[in-house]
Amino acid sequence: MRRRLQTKTGSGVVDISNLLTSDIYNILWAAFQVNKLWIIPIQIVVAVWMLYIVIDLAAFAGLSVIVVSMLASYCLAKYSGDAFVSLMQRKDDRLGVIKEVFGAIQIVKLNAWEDKFADKIRHVRSIELSAVKRYLYLGAVNITILWSSPLAVSAVSFSVYAIVMGNELTAAKVFTAIALFNALRDPLRDLPSVIQTFIQATISIDRFSDYLSFDEFIPTNVIRDDATLPADVSLDIEDGTFGWTKNMALLKNINLTVKKGDLVIVHGPVGSGKSSLCSALLGEMDKLAGSVFVRGRVAYYSQETWIQNMTIRDNILFGLPYIKEKYFKVIAACGLLPDLKQFPGGDSTEIGQKGVNLSGGQKARVCLARACYSDADILLLDSPLAAVDAIVQMTHSADIITNEAANMKMLMEDGKLTTTRHEGALPRSSYTLPVSPRLTKDDAGHSGDVKDKDAGRLIEEEEREEGRVSKDFQDVVFSYKQDGAAVLKGLSFNIRNNEKIGIVGRTGAGKSSLTMALFRINELVSGRILIDGIDIATMPLRTLRSNLSIIPQSPVLFKGSLRAYMDPFDEFTDADIWSALEKVDMKTQVSELDGQLSYELSENGENFSVGERQMLCMARALLTRSRIVVMDEATASIDHATEKKLQQMINRDFQDATVLTIAHRLATVLESDRIMVLSDGRVVEFDSPRELVKNGKGVFYELAKEGGYLARLQV
Repeated sequence: MRRRLQTKTGSGVVDISNLLTSDIYNILWAAFQVNKLWIIPIQIVVAVWMLYIVIDLAAFAGLSVIVVSMLASYCLAKYSGDAFVSLMQRKDDRLGVIKEVFGAIQIVKLNAWEDKFADKIRHVRSIELSAVKRYLYLGAVNITILWSSPLAVSAVSFSVYAIVMGNELTAAKVFTAIALFNALRDPLRDLPSVIQTFIQATISIDRFSDYLSFDEFIPTNVIRDDATLPADVSLDIEDGTFGWTKNMALLKNINLTVKKGDLVIVHGPVGSGKSSLCSALLGEMDKLAGSVFVRGRVAYYSQETWIQNMTIRDNILFGLPYIKEKYFKVIAACGLLPDLKQFPGGDSTEIGQKGVNLSGGQKARVCLARACYSDADILLLDSPLAAVDAIVQMTHSADIITNEAANMKMLMEDGKLTTTRHEGALPRSSYTLPVSPRLTKDDAGHSGDVKDKDAGRLIEEEEREEGRVSKDFQDVVFSYKQDGAAVLKGLSFNIRNNEKIGIVGRTGAGKSSLTMALFRINELVSGRILIDGIDIATMPLRTLRSNLSIIPQSPVLFKGSLRAYMDPFDEFTDADIWSALEKVDMKTQVSELDGQLSYELSENGENFSVGERQMLCMARALLTRSRIVVMDEATASIDHATEKKLQQMINRDFQDATVLTIAHRLATVLESDRIMVLSDGRVVEFDSPRELVKNGKGVFYELAKEGGYLARLQV
């Protein structure tokens, strides 16, 4: 079965872990009990017939009791079945919430949302327990009725035989009848459990049926063989209209022809349909009109990196044979060689669940290397450079695209495509596009004693004048593991009130480790970090983190209403939320949604593009009005024009906040008050951008030179 991507998220999705544990057990247990379905009725009929021989028509009085109890059991079974359906749905909900929270536990901790999500888990668990109680109560009543049936049958039968019919109860008849009543006892007691078992199995089969009946990938969405097209055409769309559902078109009247060897650039604003175009070419979207032709094998690099819990080499090879020369050529081209030198196991290093041991940039380069190694006929690269260091960016903005190398540039706006072809494009061999590696960002946990000293003293803005928040790092030594190698080595610097600081550096420099130290993901090995004169080590973690804001590189949205995401603790009015959305140019999109702020987010916010999710994260940071804001590659997934607007917004709306910006795009930090250049866990340069390029040397000077920003800074 090849399910479409769109069917893997959403409120109606059955939790597969539940299917493979509870549901499959229910079906197997029903298979063991299947013979009882015909044995029990036969046992009851034979016992009643023999009772008729012994006590005559009085046996039918007992039979009427059995019929009444079974009718009552049948009615209760229907209610019990409904209760079991509700119970399994509630269990799916609980497992979904737990999986969602633990899948983004670092984001939860960085935002001090532990209490919020603990309450959410307790809430869904309490709903599940209510469903469990209802199901068990109904089962208990059913069992009580059927287990009391043998006693009721014997009492009614003897009463009718002796009193109504006026017959004498002899010892022979009594003991014979009692023996037959005992023979009825076991089948009548087994009957409710058998009924429950088959009700559960029926419901579990229905759940499997629902799962297996989701829309599958439709091969006819994409034509693989078309003799009418020239042999040099690799990809062709004619009058294509596509949508995620059959009643709503997202991409309209798309016409596109790509020949072998073409380099095609698609650019456009956030949410314009760039990633959806890739999905249409892969056949994942519903083709509402037109035709799509794709010749040969396709390799797809997704904007959201997909990593397996395997070694780096296995992730790149992806089942293909290892060819040494080709392999090293690919990893060199994708900038992975410096990364592999950092790992003790080289490319045999285990990546961990969801690539937990790699930074965002390293995961991106591994995925890019996998696509390149595949030797596919067509490469679909969705924002391939969004997560790597700022040298060249070629996805969101037309003015940073190498025009001479591209055969075709396409502008995507509101689901419509405008194409410009450059027939005189230079061969790709004329260009070298280095993919620069960046810092490893480990997902580290934290455990330890929380000190209550100075609780509540951090950045109490109601009691302070605006802008009186200073930051001092004093000989900070930071490590991700106890007795492990230090990633920050004696860091000392001061950040003045309301400064906008850009943070840059090569792979392993310590950029994101600085953020982890500030948020106390791990405790410092030595040194101190002071905020407004207070050592953050003396404060409860929740107090510290709730007064800081972080906009991560990989935006995470949780299931629930949009309002609940924007304002988890119900601290702001709807007007405040709309104002924040307007500042990040998301008000129009949200106002068009069903329910607007009450719009239900799917798992990980899949009903928004990556860029739109990033904008929502930015709006939430605006809403909280924290005095310290950390932006970790926050503009990587948005277009150049939107980034400019956001830079203006930061300068305008974060005037009274200190902003630390870790950036791949050097343009993102050029307007910062000062730029911190890190190398090997130390501050090697820290000054204004123009001062850093005056000497004509240094790390920042080289970065600016590689990115083509020297002329702008030397004005």
